[in-house]
Amino acid sequence: MRMIVTFGEMLLRLEVPNPYRFSQTFPGPLYSTFAGAECNMAVGIAALGGKARLSTVLPAHDLGQSAVRFLRGWGVDTDSITLAPSGRLGTYYLEHGAGLRAGQVLYDRAGSTFSLAAESDYSWDAIFENAESFMISAISPAVSEQAAAISLKAVQEAKKRGIPVILDLNFRSKLWQWKPGVEVKTLAQQTMIPFLERADEVLTNLGQLNDVVNLNLPDCNDPTEAAAQLGTKLLLQKYPKIQRVLITLRESLSASHNRWGAFGFDASQSQACLSPLVAGQSAPYEIESIIDRVGVGDAFAAGYLRATQLPFTFQERLDYATAASALAHYVHGDFLFFSHEEVLSLMKGNRDGRIRR
Repeated sequence: MRMIVTFGEMLLRLEVPNPYRFSQTFPGPLYSTFAGAECNMAVGIAALGGKARLSTVLPAHDLGQSAVRFLRGWGVDTDSITLAPSGRLGTYYLEHGAGLRAGQVLYDRAGSTFSLAAESDYSWDAIFENAESFMISAISPAVSEQAAAISLKAVQEAKKRGIPVILDLNFRSKLWQWKPGVEVKTLAQQTMIPFLERADEVLTNLGQLNDVVNLNLPDCNDPTEAAAQLGTKLLLQKYPKIQRVLITLRESLSASHNRWGAFGFDASQSQACLSPLVAGQSAPYEIESIIDRVGVGDAFAAGYLRATQLPFTFQERLDYATAASALAHYVHGDFLFFSHEEVLSLMKGNRDGRIRR
């Protein structure tokens, strides 16, 4: 089996105990784990039985080495991780939402090893050895101007080798701060143009199509097929080389109760798909009593990427990704801690949640 390569920053996640707020917790205990979009994807692919490699730069101290050991424990290829003598491990702080109270994230990523890394910290031949596809998100270019330049170089190196580029349009408004005087959405839109021009597949939601691509969709919270079709049509009009588009569809009834589904379009086959389906009709997952929705989009990407390594149709890839990300709402942490068999069971319609004995 060939390798799916992901490229991006690995983070330390520090969260306050649920359901407390930041103001109730400090000073006090925090729960720590590792995180980071492309890191989450690599772990998810490996957890589902696939082959994934993470390329990043980490500090050479004990935290960085612990991060590498964590990845190896899940079976992620870490040979393309550089341990640097300077910089720090990027961090984010999480306060969970509940009911009508939204969650929030605070970033502390300035001066991280990834944001400061030079091109010489990456060996492109080694990174892309035996690679079947390359995954990057719009978070990586948001970290710093240096990271944006190297992220684009990574995409160019993948394309030079004929490796398909899969782009997740994750938008983090608190990160796009590296060009003073430029509004965050404007900076994101300007920076991401060459990435979109080179992308073979795009994973996104309707809000990100407005924020990153400036499509001016009338209602980015509309979780319908018609809204997804319009977003796809406008995206492909601007970037006709994109072969496949996947759009997650979330209806947020509260911080604890969502409906979840997805739309996919394969331009090479002119095939549109919805997921999940029951008796041929759209039947979004009812996600109630959410445990943790951070990393759910990464779980969708991991499920889709793993599905590309399986003998699945495009509809089945979408179903697998949607099932994986639905399950991710019900586990603590950023990672997809589910097996291929568990995802396949939900994908095939087993929604009863009964104990397996």
